[in-house]
Amino acid sequence: MNTLMNDIRFGLRMLWKHKVASLVCAIALGLGIGATAAMFSMAEAFLLHPVPLKDAGRIVAMSDFRPQESAFMIPVSPATYLDWKAETTSFERLGASEWDEVNLTSDRQPQRVTGFDVSANFFQLLGVQPAMGRGFLPEEEQLGKNHEIILSHGLWERRYASDPAILGKIAKVNDESYSIVGVMPKGFNYPMTVEAWMPMAFTDKERVNRDSRYISVLGRLKPHVSLSQAKAEMMTLRQRQADEFPDAYKGWNLSVMSLTEFAAGNLTRQYTIMLLGAVGFVLLIACADVANVQFARVTGRQKELAVRTAMGASRSRIVRQLLIESVLL
Repeated sequence: MNTLMNDIRFGLRMLWKHKVASLVCAIALGLGIGATAAMFSMAEAFLLHPVPLKDAGRIVAMSDFRPQESAFMIPVSPATYLDWKAETTSFERLGASEWDEVNLTSDRQPQRVTGFDVSANFFQLLGVQPAMGRGFLPEEEQLGKNHEIILSHGLWERRYASDPAILGKIAKVNDESYSIVGVMPKGFNYPMTVEAWMPMAFTDKERVNRDSRYISVLGRLKPHVSLSQAKAEMMTLRQRQADEFPDAYKGWNLSVMSLTEFAAGNLTRQYTIMLLGAVGFVLLIACADVANVQFARVTGRQKELAVRTAMGASRSRIVRQLLIESVLL
């Protein structure tokens, strides 16, 4: 142990003696490691955990796309979603959402908020429940009974001053009265920066609409059902729909992927991997620069090493000393 401490003290003195070289090595390593760590943090967020939901890997996103525009995922039509909901067997729950920016009024200043119409089982599908109140009920998917609203935690804080008695109060949404039935947990805003959620209800005309695509569909896999099995079933259902309604599905393909993959997106994934490779190359260059500086230092210490060898220092002892200096650096 004493010998090791002596080597460490000697290593520190050598680094201080060659301050410029040590500083150059520290800066090179700092830049390389810092850039790599920062890029990995971003990649970890985009590729590994793009959706902060429990068991997000069991949630599947389904969308249409045209082969010539494969980078763009398009929602599906209401009739398509309703067919899937009635016929699929691979999912515990199949839910949907639709973007719906609304005007929120009442006794306060009118405010334009980002809202989403969602199926009654949407929050159960995602594995999230309101921090206050309740989610939507199945009967609230019917027209005339869909006048409930769930607020985001941020909207509840800003507009209603974190009112603990907010449940049951009336909010004017597009000049219609909606009862506030819940407040979501802090930080939850899926599927994007959402401030309010309302029940999704289809008219009779929408239920048979196969041409207008604006419904985003998610499904939670049943236990022991794999993504490949669910994909095979969905492709079978799509083929059946295409055979029955060829005009509505001509030129369209179906995409079935995990929610994490869908949220990351193909282009984002490709760019992130490319950037990871680029910063990895920067780290490699930094390590090569440091290695060159270290080799140059060792070359300049040939006389010192020769003296130490002549005084009885073994080759392993000299190698250990050089390794300790590198570790300290």
